[in-house]
Amino acid sequence: MSKRVFFSLSVFLFCAFSSLSIAADRRIETTPDADYFGFDLRTVQSVSQDQCEAACIGDKACKAFTYNTKAQWCFLKSDFNQLMSFPGAVAGKVVEVASEPDLGA
Repeated sequence: MSKRVFFSLSVFLFCAFSSLSIAADRRIETTPDADYFGFDLRTVQSVSQDQCEAACIGDKACKAFTYNTKAQWCFLKSDFNQLMSFPGAVAGKVVEVASEPDLGA
């Protein structure tokens, strides 16, 4: 087998197996009557808590959110720090959970 064929086969196998890397599922953990203060990414108005969670999960830049239940405003966060008490709000953070690779079986 020539060096060129061996090299091409090696590159092909590396690419094929590297695509099987473990993916991460993004999930939300919430805390009632709490707020992750600061790091505002953007605000979404007139939404439900479920819609707020979905907006955060769908945006890779979103690491957390605070949802104001009375105003129905969703404050998406690019990061989070200390959890602060805030009656009537729901704080949520993104947790990445490793999932098994899809082997196509």
